[in-house]
Amino acid sequence: VTNLLRFIPTDGGAPSGTTEIRVAQDEKNIYFGISVTGSETPIQARISPREDVNDDDQIGIYIDTVGDGRTGYIFYINPRGIQQDMRYSNGNWMMQWNTIFETAGNSSEKSYTIEMALPSQSLQYPKTSEPNWKIMFTRKIPSLGAKYSFPKMRRGHQQMFVQAVPIEGITPPEQG
Repeated sequence: VTNLLRFIPTDGGAPSGTTEIRVAQDEKNIYFGISVTGSETPIQARISPREDVNDDDQIGIYIDTVGDGRTGYIFYINPRGIQQDMRYSNGNWMMQWNTIFETAGNSSEKSYTIEMALPSQSLQYPKTSEPNWKIMFTRKIPSLGAKYSFPKMRRGHQQMFVQAVPIEGITPPEQG
């Protein structure tokens, strides 16, 4: 994914520099590789306690494992690999939810890379031969007060996961 578009504070426009997000999987994990290069603004990234990334540049990964558009998992990672995770269900944010996943980050003044390994067993999903997983990505640039997304999100949408797109090629293993 490379084509994120601004939705906060106003609609339209791409973030500065290049954003590239790749997704892969094996029998145990879903992997995300993120690269941001050539940013026109300095990267903000602190080494902070887990969950404390709201003032930093960050990438958001939103996964709907049911495909109903009403529930999902949200993961935010700053350029240092600091994690934040939560659940979302029918308009309710469950900030206390925590799961185990691995991240690593590396940043410079104008670029960063993030790697994430999310164990499939950290997620709940229905047992089906045709998974209907959906996904969205965001990039936050706090120095601009801006947030970008793929696909294009609408601010304040009542059911944000309705805006997600299908994940193609992901075949989750049976849950253990």
